[in-house]
Amino acid sequence: MPKPVGFQNLGNTCYMNAALQLITNSKYIGKAITENKKGKFTVAMANLINLRGTVGRTDPSEIKQLMGVKYRMFAGFGQQDSHEFIVQFLDLAHRELNSVTEKPVYVELNYDELKVQEGFSLYHDYQLKFENSPIQEVLQFHVIQEVTCSNCKHTSFTFIPEQQIIIDCDKLLKINKKPNLLDCLDFYFQTQEVNSRKCAKCKQNAEATLSKHLWTLPKQLIIVLKRFSSRGLKITDSVEFSDKADLSKYLHHEAEQTSFEYEFNAASLHSGSTGGGHYTAIVKQDGVMWDCNDSSVSKTSDRLDDGRIYVVSYSLV
Repeated sequence: MPKPVGFQNLGNTCYMNAALQLITNSKYIGKAITENKKGKFTVAMANLINLRGTVGRTDPSEIKQLMGVKYRMFAGFGQQDSHEFIVQFLDLAHRELNSVTEKPVYVELNYDELKVQEGFSLYHDYQLKFENSPIQEVLQFHVIQEVTCSNCKHTSFTFIPEQQIIIDCDKLLKINKKPNLLDCLDFYFQTQEVNSRKCAKCKQNAEATLSKHLWTLPKQLIIVLKRFSSRGLKITDSVEFSDKADLSKYLHHEAEQTSFEYEFNAASLHSGSTGGGHYTAIVKQDGVMWDCNDSSVSKTSDRLDDGRIYVVSYSLV
């Protein structure tokens, strides 16, 4: 893939530029946008993606103006949150490309008499009646959550759609002072004890265990490090990410996923405190790591254990 394009700082818009680097250089997000663009948000972003390899830098004011009209927080020139920009843009792109125009009346699904595979088929078919877009297709994954009663050992399950994995660094670092990516995922998928609740099968109030596993995997995996503590402080400890990631150990034993290896695409970085700072990005293309600092893009030897790393994007191999 070609060298990333630098994005001109329009006045405290480094947060947007770092977000744009992650979006435009994430393999499957970029493909979903360029191949399916049909509205102002996806067309504008496709134009930026298609500039790679043709210009060294560009003015992203069209995206800034569109996002500012939709969300007041992005209208001015104050510093904003890069992760928030990523989330809001991808949501707008999803809505712009959503093929569902008429939604049915919501009903609660019951999995009590169903096997897990049957339950997911029921759930997924029902979900697609409400939303279906190329953005959802590449970002969404499903977590199966199972609750096992300590009294009768009955296990109930439910499916939760997600589009990102958010890691609470404050809690993680109390367990592991030098975590890596797998430590983050172990923390996210750890089994938890559940307070006393009435079991659907034995009808007794009993404690239970809750386990989480992946049922489906996304083509584009977004991982967010929640770097702001409950005390409002910025957490600057490094988390060691890797060029490659294998998520097979987090799959449910009945899941039919056959591909589970990922490679690093891009990351949004934040330096400074909760009161201010600067956003940059790291992008990897064809084995070359690039430092993207607004309009400046240069080769770098930076490793993926930087304490500034905030949002990370991996693509399914």
